[in-house]
Parts: sequence; C-alpha cells; structure tokens
Amino acid sequence: MVKITRRTALVTASAALAAPFIARSPLAQSRFTKPIKVAHLGDFSSQYAAYSGPVAEKCVRLAVADFQAKNPGIPVEVYVADHQNKPDIASSIAQKWFDQDGVDAITDVPLSACVFAVQEVVKAKNKLLIGSDGSSPRITNEACNNNSMNWLFSSSAIGKAGINAMIKQGAKTFFFLSVDNATGLGGEAALRPIIDELGGKTVGSVKHPFGVQDMSSFILQAQQSKADVIVLNNAGPDVVNSVKTINEFKLTQKICATQSSVNDVHGMGLKIAQGFGFADSWYWNLNAETRAFSMRLFKDHNQMPNAVQAATYSVVGHYLNAVRDVGNTDPAAVIAQMRKTRVNDVYAKNAFLREDGRLVADIHFMRVKKPEDSKEPWDYLEHINTIPAAEAYPLADTNCPLLKKA
Repeated sequence: MVKITRRTALVTASAALAAPFIARSPLAQSRFTKPIKVAHLGDFSSQYAAYSGPVAEKCVRLAVADFQAKNPGIPVEVYVADHQNKPDIASSIAQKWFDQDGVDAITDVPLSACVFAVQEVVKAKNKLLIGSDGSSPRITNEACNNNSMNWLFSSSAIGKAGINAMIKQGAKTFFFLSVDNATGLGGEAALRPIIDELGGKTVGSVKHPFGVQDMSSFILQAQQSKADVIVLNNAGPDVVNSVKTINEFKLTQKICATQSSVNDVHGMGLKIAQGFGFADSWYWNLNAETRAFSMRLFKDHNQMPNAVQAATYSVVGHYLNAVRDVGNTDPAAVIAQMRKTRVNDVYAKNAFLREDGRLVADIHFMRVKKPEDSKEPWDYLEHINTIPAAEAYPLADTNCPLLKKA
C-alpha cells in the first residue's frame, strides 16, 4: 500500500495499491478493456483528517470491494492523495490524475474551497467529481456544472432544520459565528434570509479564521449580542473549540450548529456536548443497516463513520453501478444513469440526483445524549425526527442554471 505523508501531495496507485481492486474475466474485458479509475482526494494531515482521511479511504475501498463481489469481471483501480486542505494542491492533484493517470472520477474532497477548485478542473477536462464532502450551498448553486455532484448535505439545509427547531422552541434572535472561508460565508448568506422567512431576526455576526485555537474574543461578541441562539457556522475542530469555549464561559444562549457531526461530539465529550442538537444526513446507529455497516469500519479504525464517510461509500458504489450499466465511463452517459437510478443503500433511501448535482435525501435532527444514557462507545446521539428530502431541498432554494424549474 502506498502511504500518504505530509511531505507528499501526490500519491498515485502503484501495482501494489491497485492489484487487490482489479478483477478480470473474458466477459468483462469485452466491455471494459481498461479499468475504471476512481480517486479519493481527502485530508489526511490537516483540519479534517478525522472527518475524511483513512476512514473515508476505507469507505472507497469497501464500495469497490462490494461492487466487485457482485461484478467480479469488472476491473477497478483506486488512487489516493492528501490535498492538505489547500485548493491549489487539490487542483494540481486533479489535473495530474486526469492528464497522466487517466482517472475517471474523483470522490470526497473536504473543504468547499477545494471542491470549487476541483469543479473547475473536471469541467475543463470533461471528467467527474463525485463529491461526498464540502457543504457550501454554492457547490450546487452558482458553481454547479454538468461534471460535478455533491452527495453530502448542504450547510443551508442542515442549518435551516436546526434554526426551524430553535424557532419552534421560542427563539427569536440569532447571532452568527462563521468561519471566514467559502463554506462559512456561503452558509451565512444562505441562512440569513431563511431566518427572516421563519420569523426570526439576525442581530449580528463575527467571522473567525479557519482553524483558530482561541475562540474567546469571538464567543464574547456572541454573548454580548444577547441573541437567543448562537449559530455555529463552522465545522470540525472549529465547532469543538466553539462549544468548549461556550461551556467554559457558562453562556446560557442556545447553540445551533450548521455542520456538526458525531466526530465533534467525540471531541467535546458527552459531559460538555449533552443536550446539543444538530441536523445531519446520516448517523451510524440510526438503524440495523447503518449499524452493521459501521461495525465493518470500527474494527479496523476504532472510530464510527460519519456522514461524509458514509456518503463516500454511497456515491462510489452508485457511480460504479452506473458505469457498469452504461458499459463505459463517458461522463454524460454515467451522470444520466446516476440520475435515472434512485439511491437505496446504507446512506440514503429513495434519494435521487438532481440536475444541479445535489443528492436530494432526507435529513435527520439529532440530540446529544446525557453521559448516563450512552450504552457503548460512540453511542452519542438520539434521533429526534426526520426532515423529508423534498422539504430539506426544495426547488426554490437553488439557482443553478442547469435546473429546469417548473
């Protein structure tokens, strides 16, 4: 196996890496004279390593293995690289993969700024971004194109679910604590009018640098706003640091996170996170099927998968099935097949790929358990309710020019 290091931006699949994922038969060779090449572009060394990284890579490999168990004659190769959360590196890796290695599709891609960079490359090269990460609404709005899709939730849809829940509980005023990057700026811009529409009011906001360690000054501004709710419009360790600081300052304001996950709860600990509510597109212990899938990963990584990682497994499997059904890797034909076929797997049920590149799927509102209610490792969340896909992603919320609105 090729190992990824901080010093290496590019990691291509050697024979040792690819061989376990290649199977051939005379029938397959008559249809697929070349292997399908799928590349995992993740974060293995920076802010989102726990949210993407080795577990997401394993999800890619599981998807390939499960596909080949049913289609043993179709050859597949897996490529892996660390983009270090840097858009220029992400773009360079994508170009190299397409130009030199003949990669057909790239998956994962944490950090929305990196997604935008790769979107431009796949559009220019007529390849595919089967993205399972990046939550900026812009991905399937202004930046939408015929060569990219996003299997993960949109921060605006997740945020809307949380804000709606807060307003139903009596909250009226909101203050944004947003990360100062494409994800944070895009999310806040999308959520402000939603707050107005739901009958609330935004009373202020503050931007913090990506990956900042000391949240004190930003949390104090949120406290001074006297808003009923602090909207944490950030992700990963930024969420963890925000909640820990809020806890240290003993703020009484409610918290609404637009991009939280089970990893964040793990980082905070149940004592701090208990009662914290947020929406997500998936949870490892949602039902027997999600639990069985998660146990396959836990035994190797001692970590339950999150929504990003489950989405990676789902989109790779759906892509490979579409390539099989079409009989080739032509992007237009494959995307048409992916849109034609409903997604019914461990990640989503009866979901579909819309013309703007958005996977339209249900969203789940979760609440963090009290420490005494947790029965096993990673048993952190209680499922409160499900927001149906049509409600979570209405046509009115997208302005992608590719989408034909009625």
